[in-house]
Amino acid sequence: MKFTPTTEEREERRTFEPFPAGEYDFTVDAEDTTSKAGNDMIKLTLHVYNTEGHKRVLFDYLLDSAAWKIKQFAASAGLLEKYDSGEIEAYEMVGKTGRLKLKIESSEQYGDQNKVAFYIAAKSAGTGYTGRSAPQPVGKSKSLADDLSDEVPF
Repeated sequence: MKFTPTTEEREERRTFEPFPAGEYDFTVDAEDTTSKAGNDMIKLTLHVYNTEGHKRVLFDYLLDSAAWKIKQFAASAGLLEKYDSGEIEAYEMVGKTGRLKLKIESSEQYGDQNKVAFYIAAKSAGTGYTGRSAPQPVGKSKSLADDLSDEVPF
């Protein structure tokens, strides 16, 4: 195995300081599991990105006892129909994207860490967070027929 030896300069660049509190995009991995109390639970592994493309990995947990959090997550990830049905599985969450608000929590044992404050609802129901608003056409307005043309733009 080849590797790059660590230097002080390299370690300074590889900081794992928490992101500042604020809003961030995320992608999700999820798995069905059981809580310590024996209840059904979904463990979320959130890949959170800042505007420079740096990533932090956070964990969050969805339980029936916190249905409000499941609804927030579903609204952010475009899964409100699944939420409304009263049943959602981890595999349906994998690869979904959304937006969330991070906070910083401090503890003596672990220091400062990012935690999910809440999930931000997607702009349009059922689609998940798209990151940015769709660009608006400049000049003359476009019609639906223009968008449905068979021309390939490359």
